[in-house]
Amino acid sequence: MAQLTDARGTVDGENDRRATAADDIAQQRQALVDAFDSTPPADEPDQPAASSRRPSPVPLSRLPQQPLRRRASGAPRTLTAAGMPLNGRRGIAEAFADALHDVSGVSGEFRARVARSEWSYADSRTLTLDDATRNSELIAAATQPDELVAAGGLCSPAMPYYAIDTWAVADRPIRDSLTQLGAPRGAVTFTPPPGLADVAGGISVWTLADDVAATGGAPTKPRLRIACPNPTTVDVQAVPASFEFGNMAGRFYPEWVDGVLATAAAAQARVAESQLLSAMNAAATAVTSAQVAGATRDLLVCIERAAAGLRSRQRMRDDATLQVWLPAWSRSLMRSDIARQLATDTSENNGGALAVTDAQIANWFAVRHLIPTWHLEQQLGAQAAGALIAYPGTVEVTIAPPGSFLFLDGGRLDVGLYRDSTLVETNDYGTFFETFEAVGFIGVEALHLTATVSPNGASNGTIVPAA
Repeated sequence: MAQLTDARGTVDGENDRRATAADDIAQQRQALVDAFDSTPPADEPDQPAASSRRPSPVPLSRLPQQPLRRRASGAPRTLTAAGMPLNGRRGIAEAFADALHDVSGVSGEFRARVARSEWSYADSRTLTLDDATRNSELIAAATQPDELVAAGGLCSPAMPYYAIDTWAVADRPIRDSLTQLGAPRGAVTFTPPPGLADVAGGISVWTLADDVAATGGAPTKPRLRIACPNPTTVDVQAVPASFEFGNMAGRFYPEWVDGVLATAAAAQARVAESQLLSAMNAAATAVTSAQVAGATRDLLVCIERAAAGLRSRQRMRDDATLQVWLPAWSRSLMRSDIARQLATDTSENNGGALAVTDAQIANWFAVRHLIPTWHLEQQLGAQAAGALIAYPGTVEVTIAPPGSFLFLDGGRLDVGLYRDSTLVETNDYGTFFETFEAVGFIGVEALHLTATVSPNGASNGTIVPAA
């Protein structure tokens, strides 16, 4: 019985303590409400009263940290922890009082969510995680001129232009005009053909008087013993092109590498063609001509005179075709000369002086039984700032019967892209190609004419001809 009495006393004591704590909480709640009520509230939209549903206290370490959500315009929504709207400042005070009641008697560090505010964006300003295209469209729409504050200057980054344009060509007109022969052994040996002079000693005239006199043992008919000629050997030579690039440049700027290689091919063609032309001129007889009239008339007259002499010496038909090699710019030289001549009919329909075509120039050579090859060498020279450079005062022309020059083709070695240990160490790679070629003279005569010219439009009707 004494034990029951003690237990009852303990329970009554606990009830009194809890009643006292409840009174204290009620007083604190009322104090909070009175404090909020004593401050004039701002204009707030009417919201329904909060639900009596209360959240349970959550330990601080387990409470997730969530960012506030905002909307583009309008007042924010204030909600209880359970998601129910609060009724202005009084509703917030009541939520705080309820939270104090909920955590009474709880030991340790806790955090209880009382209320939250939400801002929501309109769909036109809300980005998503799974639609990059829509996000880009929304950003573009939000940054249109009517959405932005005007500012001066060019704010966007400059647009890169990656293309590398080149104009030089790797054409080989001289090589392509020659008779071509493969040289798989790197050299070609051939026998020069005989000329008229080589057999002249075996040719004579035998008269009747000679025949009568010959009964005594004299005279005799001349006889020329033909000895075996010394063969001529021509070795091919290499014209290499080798370059080195960085791996980074080759991988991330291929347009630049392509442009360099295209230009390199043109430069290699220039060296190779110049070598062929030099060898052809070295095998030819060097001749010159002086300037008499305008460039067109002087060139045509001198070239035809040289061709006529060659045909005559080699007893060729006067309509035998000869090959002629000239720089391509000599056509422009001739057009300029014709344009400066004494005023004549300039209409295009009548082939006037201001409308001379390449076909017309080719025909001027064709009527003289000449086949011109317009090569890209014998350069005009570098142009500096200032006066425009003039045409050269001379034009070099090579003349020979067809087939007189033989192009020896030793092939082409094209390694392409390569790497070795040294290049790998510097993060580079190399490119390499080369041609093996030469020219052999197997004709009887060729001429290298250096003609002095002036594109002044002069003719025999406007100057005093040279004697």
